[in-house]
Amino acid sequence: MHNLIAARVFHIHSVLLFPVTLIGYVIWVGMGILTGRGSGV
Repeated sequence: MHNLIAARVFHIHSVLLFPVTLIGYVIWVGMGILTGRGSGV
């Protein structure tokens, strides 16, 4: 029973934090593209 509650809490937190994770990933990728090294052409 306790494992079921823990799993439920984990899934709720995952769903709630997904937008924050997505925004952070987009910012990380964007900064990598903007500050990354050139193609060297």
